[in-house]
Amino acid sequence: IVRSGHPSMLRTRSKLPNRVSGMPISDSLASSPLRQVPAVRFAIISDIHANDDALRAVLADIDERGEREILCLGDLVGFNAFPRETLELLRERRIPSVYGDHDLMALGWLPLEGAPQAQAAMRWTRSTLRAGDLDYLSSLPASLRPRADMLCVHATLEDPRERLQEPLAFHRAADQMRRNDGGIRTCFTGHTH
Repeated sequence: IVRSGHPSMLRTRSKLPNRVSGMPISDSLASSPLRQVPAVRFAIISDIHANDDALRAVLADIDERGEREILCLGDLVGFNAFPRETLELLRERRIPSVYGDHDLMALGWLPLEGAPQAQAAMRWTRSTLRAGDLDYLSSLPASLRPRADMLCVHATLEDPRERLQEPLAFHRAADQMRRNDGGIRTCFTGHTH
């Protein structure tokens, strides 16, 4: 499982290099199905929390780097003051995203949680979002599968609120993922920023 976090933290994934730590990759790995997957570079963003300025800066950096596909791990709204602008930009750029717990709270599908300031921010967000914004948030899936061997979720497969912070929690989530689908090689999660 690979973690990502704040929108300023880009994670990219591409084809394995021919050498790892100065050691040649074995012939068996070079001929494995993993090596035969076409090289696609992904930029993974997450936990934008309506920070339109940070999102624009990160997207400009991604554009400059020439990344091919951008994926978002949820929590598009909450905390910051530009939820409509953030959602508009994500829709305009057609960036696939999963829902996060804050997106579900904005829809009223999860109860408000967190510190009083966070709850007040979410109440304000709810009052600010328009019907089209709510439709977009309600259309977000729990997970994305950009490739057969790759999974993107906000937190865990089971709960968009669960925080994976300790190694044991990551191992349990990885075991659950393998039980559900043994073909997944990489899982990107957000939430723990």
